[in-house]
Amino acid sequence: MSYSKNPYLPRVRSKAVLMVKTGKGVRLVSRYFGVNASTVSRWLKKSRLTGSDEIPTLNSRPKRTTAISREIRELAIKFRSGRTYKEVIKKLAGRGVKISLSSLKRIMKIK
Repeated sequence: MSYSKNPYLPRVRSKAVLMVKTGKGVRLVSRYFGVNASTVSRWLKKSRLTGSDEIPTLNSRPKRTTAISREIRELAIKFRSGRTYKEVIKKLAGRGVKISLSSLKRIMKIK
């Protein structure tokens, strides 16, 4: 299920888990709530892991950042003059800097 700010979702998930625990089938519960059966199965698994029937909505924000440091940006811009993107990537790799083509293009666009 995609991320949602609906405050009632944890309660809906707990009702679905409770229905399965009281003997209803996963497919029946999934049809009742209008979600896929695999979604209900994931809710059950999460409720067992957390030890609670209420399953909170988790933050969808990335767990880590992939921001490029200022030094790498400046180095890429310095190497860019008169070179192709591939040449710049090779030149940076020679200095021990690993950067993707899309990141390099994004740096050049911001420049």
